[in-house]
Amino acid sequence: MIACVHVTLWSSRVAKFGMLSVLPKYEGFGVGGLLVKAAESYAKDLGCIRMVLDILIPVAGETPSKVQLMEWYTRLNYRFLHELPIEHAVYPEAKFLKMPCLFSVHEKKLLK
Repeated sequence: MIACVHVTLWSSRVAKFGMLSVLPKYEGFGVGGLLVKAAESYAKDLGCIRMVLDILIPVAGETPSKVQLMEWYTRLNYRFLHELPIEHAVYPEAKFLKMPCLFSVHEKKLLK
């Protein structure tokens, strides 16, 4: 396996994807973009009109890799919605983080 993505249904009209990962030696070849397109296609096939994603951001500040990631999602037409303290979203897991974090929530309208 060289890459993966996880898609869940939030409602009958909204899907969320996360855990997008590509092995480093395959980065830059369009694999991630293909996975995002596949996730969006899957959501559309289920009748969804919006796709949501969260980016985990350290409270102390964005890292260069997170900035690059948010720019990449912007190029894929994802738009920033809001920030959410991680404790509000996944409270039990928050205690395992090495530092305080929040979610940067982004959304894309899926066109038929």
